[in-house]
Amino acid sequence: MTTTTLEPTVQPTRRASRAIIFRIVAAVVAAIYIVLFGAWQTILAPWLALPDSADHGWTRTNELHVLADAASGVLMLAVGVTAMLLAIRPLRRSGVVAWVAGTLTLISIGSAVSTMLQGHDGWIGAALTGLVTLCLFAVPLVLLHPARRQIAAGGAPDAAGGPTRSLSAVFAVVGAIGLALAAGVIGWRLTGGLFENPAEDDVVALALLGLSIAVGSALCALGREGWRLLGGILGAMVLYAVAAGLTIAFG
Repeated sequence: MTTTTLEPTVQPTRRASRAIIFRIVAAVVAAIYIVLFGAWQTILAPWLALPDSADHGWTRTNELHVLADAASGVLMLAVGVTAMLLAIRPLRRSGVVAWVAGTLTLISIGSAVSTMLQGHDGWIGAALTGLVTLCLFAVPLVLLHPARRQIAAGGAPDAAGGPTRSLSAVFAVVGAIGLALAAGVIGWRLTGGLFENPAEDDVVALALLGLSIAVGSALCALGREGWRLLGGILGAMVLYAVAAGLTIAFG
């Protein structure tokens, strides 16, 4: 009798506690990406000459890397803003959480590749960098969310219904463009393409942007929870990419 009476109370309490902890973690992720990593400033790279205080290990001409800096800026800002929105309302947005966690996983892999390209550490150091990034950001968002099993599966179907066929087709096209961007820049780098120096990691930022957009587009096309919010975020990212690209090309 005692077990059956307490069970309905214990589960909602545990779920509520987990949601509170998730909110805190999501808010921390948002602050780190927007403020500490400087996404609010990097996103202005196509229009504003920004100082570069980072030690790249080689002399870097900032003007040659504006495209990659813009890609990195919009990706970090999108992750930060989305994490902030999830901190405000984490429930019934499992698809959005899945996108943030997926993008953070991609970023952790990208950080390992970046470390290797820049020659800061060997492959062991690079792998540790990626693992630490993964455990600090992506893993907690999944494990601490009340719907973690749904998130691990890419999110639950949206109760309000998925996108129309025409809108699903739009998401499919956007996703294909994202994949093409990632494949194109990786292929370009593997065949010797460089902006300035063999130690540069510009290809990582551009590939991550393309892959993140592709993952998000797939979740939207499948109608996962929160796909409308995610679709708006992806739309803003694409519009920024177009505006930044035109500015860099003709500015």
